Amino acid sequence: MSDQTPAVELRIAHVFFKNRRVLEDLNRRFPSRSATAIYGPSGSGKTTLLRTLSRMNDDVEGFRVEGRVLIEGENIYSKEVDASRLRRKVGMLFQKPCVFPKSIYQNVVFGLRHRDGIDRKALPEMAESVLREVRLWDEVKDRLNEWAPTLSQGQQQRLALARLLILEPKILLMDEPTSSLDPRSVEAIEALIERHSKLRAILLVTHNLEQARRVCDEIVFMDCGRFLESPPLPHSSPAGEELLNY
Repeated sequence: MSDQTPAVELRIAHVFFKNRRVLEDLNRRFPSRSATAIYGPSGSGKTTLLRTLSRMNDDVEGFRVEGRVLIEGENIYSKEVDASRLRRKVGMLFQKPCVFPKSIYQNVVFGLRHRDGIDRKALPEMAESVLREVRLWDEVKDRLNEWAPTLSQGQQQRLALARLLILEPKILLMDEPTSSLDPRSVEAIEALIERHSKLRAILLVTHNLEQARRVCDEIVFMDCGRFLESPPLPHSSPAGEELLNY
């Protein structure tokens, strides 16, 4: 993919659940190597957008997409596209931490164990690297064989993020990833967003406008399943604040 090819592109895209249209007239490009915040009221379609981009709604009865949804120039709802292959390049972090009933170490390397071309001897070093990246290594290095669900919520979220990063996704989708987390975990995740936006495309759903301003290059507003056209906001703008409080 060239730098000119958008990481994500929506072309007159509409999303339906049975006969109900939940997202409509979506036209937007999201560049590679940038962080974009998706901001808007509850029920505006933000999470549905991320789940559509990761094809996580495929098994939902009545779900369908009209228009084009492109990842790195490829229409991901084409019949030729394999969803499992897509998910190797698109990672998603949920609002509620998702860890497996396995050890901390097994959680980190889970996605690599069945991938071709991986040197199994390198897995411990790779695991340490991503655990350091999410600032979790010092907290778990002496108990990697312990059950992951025993970790705190903030630690579990950082572990889930480490499990994504070890796969080196091209696009990272994050759905309220710091909601209800401790300050240490929030700081670690925000710092990671700032660093990794230089390497990959990040779409961050958040209700925290200050967080969006701190870590993202652009803020995109959604309401009633649509994007609201507005320029990127400076850190203080009376006109912008009026829009934010709609």
